Amino acid sequence: MINDILFSLLGITGGIIIETEQGFRVNSKITTLSQSEVDSLSNICEIGTKYKILKDFLSNYESLYNSNLILNSIVSKPQKEDLSSIYLSGVCRTISSILTSYSSHIEQLESKYYNDNSLTIADIISSISPFAVAFNKLHELLQY
Repeated sequence: MINDILFSLLGITGGIIIETEQGFRVNSKITTLSQSEVDSLSNICEIGTKYKILKDFLSNYESLYNSNLILNSIVSKPQKEDLSSIYLSGVCRTISSILTSYSSHIEQLESKYYNDNSLTIADIISSISPFAVAFNKLHELLQY
């Protein structure tokens, strides 16, 4: 189960956590989970969903802002329209930096799980809570 959780935090679903049109959800066909486990997993689903949204945004716009930066460096005088690419570039760099740190953190959790098998759902939720706050704020930003 911990493997499925860690994968879902990186945007990959499995047997316990599935993807729906609304995002990641706990598979309702799993009947062995208590309500508190489902609630905890739902928090993880929300973080996994936002991670995937941020990663998809980055995939869609990273090449665009990179090409705009190259074009802007060739043009001697910045145009008014170029300002949006500066903001987009900043947002993409910020998202990329946070996702890189987050992925490294998940890798550390996975390593801990494989080394001593003592990782719990509560440990995972506690350790990723700072990223959850950042993901929520970035997700809000993307809504504009």
